[in-house]
This record gives sequence, C-alpha cells and structure tokens, in this order.
Amino acid sequence: MGPAALDELFRVTGLTAEICADADARIEADSLRAAWREAIRLTGDPLLPLHLATALPPGALGIVEYLVRCASTVGEALALGLRYLNILDAVAHAELVDGEREAELELLVLVDSPIPHESCFAAVVGQGRVLAGEGFRPVAVDFTHHPAGGRDVYEAFFRAPVRFGAPATRLVLSRASLDVPLATADPNLLPILVRHAEELLARCQGPAPTMTEQARQVIARLLRRNQHDVEQVAAELGVTARSLQRRLKEEGTTFQAVRDELRCELAITYLRGGASTAEVSFLLGFSEASAFFRAFKRWTGTTPRTGSLDCRARSLGEDGE
Repeated sequence: MGPAALDELFRVTGLTAEICADADARIEADSLRAAWREAIRLTGDPLLPLHLATALPPGALGIVEYLVRCASTVGEALALGLRYLNILDAVAHAELVDGEREAELELLVLVDSPIPHESCFAAVVGQGRVLAGEGFRPVAVDFTHHPAGGRDVYEAFFRAPVRFGAPATRLVLSRASLDVPLATADPNLLPILVRHAEELLARCQGPAPTMTEQARQVIARLLRRNQHDVEQVAAELGVTARSLQRRLKEEGTTFQAVRDELRCELAITYLRGGASTAEVSFLLGFSEASAFFRAFKRWTGTTPRTGSLDCRARSLGEDGE
C-alpha cells in the first residue's frame, strides 16, 4: 500500500501513523473494523487477511507473540494466546476444546469482530509454522461465512480442507500437534512476560463486566448446544436463576430481552455473511426454521430475507424458543 493509499486509510478511519506505531495503543473496534474494510478496498485484495498473516514481521503481535514463543509446547502456546487474546482484540472470544484425538479451537463472536476470522486463524497457523516447523498444519478449518475468494486459495494457505457456511468458526488440530515442544521455550522469561501481560489485560478489560454482558457471553457459547434457558445460563455463571433475573432487572433488562437482542444481532451478522435461514436457525439454537422465521419478524418487523438491519428485540412470547 503506497503513501497515498495510507493517507486515505488514515483519513477515513481517524487513525494516524503514530497510533499504529504505538505498541501500547488501544484501537477501538469500530476504527479497527473500518481499517480492515478500507485496507481491503484500497488494495483490491479480498484475501488480504490471509496474505497479511504471511507478511507480518517478527514481533508484530507484541507481547502476546513473545509469550507464545516462550511456551514449552504448542498446546501451552495456544493456551497463553487465548488467555491474552483480548489484548489484541477486545471483542473476540475463543475456546480450545480438547478431545481424545483432536482439539478444536473455536472462535465465538458476539457481534461483528473488528478482525476478520481468516486473519485470526491465519495468524495461529503462521505462528505455529514459525514455532513448530512447516509440518504444523490443521486437520480442518471451518468458517460460518462464505469465502472472499476461491476455496483453493484458502486450502493452499491452511494446507487442510476448508469448509464455508459451517455451524461454527473453528480450527481443528490433531491432539498430537499440541504436544510438540518449542525450541524457543524460555521458562525463565515466561513468568516475567505473564506479569506484564496480566497488567495489560486488566487495563484493556477496564471495569468488571455487568451481569448483562456476562449473560450475553454465556448465551452465545450455549446457543448451538441448545442449552440456553435461564437455568442453564445461571448455572454457567455460578448463580441461581432467580438471582440472575433479579440482577438483570436491576440493570434495566430481562433474561428474555438479553437473549433476544443477542440472537437478533447474530442473525443479522450470519445473514449478511450469506448463511441460509435454516443455517441461522441452527446456529441460534431454534428447534426449527419456522420458529426462527417468526422470531426474526417479531424482533425486526420484517422477514430474514428482506434484511432489516435494526434489532428491536422483544419477547418471543408464544414462540417459546
């Protein structure tokens, strides 16, 4: 990207060269999202999130990168990366689910993430290759959205089967790959970096999240498991259902309203990405597509395919979902 294009990007996003060069600067999600959008437009490269991951200079990911380099194994490096992910992205949330033979790194998105999903997974795979060698590769890669380019480009980068329009955004790794030792491991430096990362994370997170914010996070995680009623969410939060409802009421909302608003936001995100009504219904934990259709019309006043972008979530009432 040349100087003129950079000037245009800074003009549109409100960013400056000084902010971008400051390793401790915090860029708001809206500005970061706009920067990605403008960078893709100005370069004319819809696959920029993939291409950029291979062009990042050493240290570009700051302390999170140095932390994972000091880990003893790939698995520990991933755990550290997830622990301190919000230093890099205040919106994204990811979980590593261990299985007997495979481990799934699942990216959970409550609203539009400021960083493209491809970029997140490309960074993981890119760092994995740097730390564990060219043999590091995922077993499979799934995205809920549709591709920005040909599937073959994605599969050439990840060196694994890639599926779009999947039920979840996830990176599947072999269990054995998590046990691969890292030559860069530094058990003496690691605790020093961890202390600094904890300070940065606390600064990034700011005040303790409200009960509404905590409930949204848990509901988003439980939707596809169809375990998102008030009792199940309360159990995840370590409170009783009555206590959860009382605290939400003190914050001026209800459990039903929180769940409806989140579902509405996610529905619009998935529909924008090209998902079908049936796919969105499944992703949001509805028993059938017709129930999602009725709910979406109740929330927005229109049908999923007419594409209202305004969430006016109300109680589902008789829909019972």
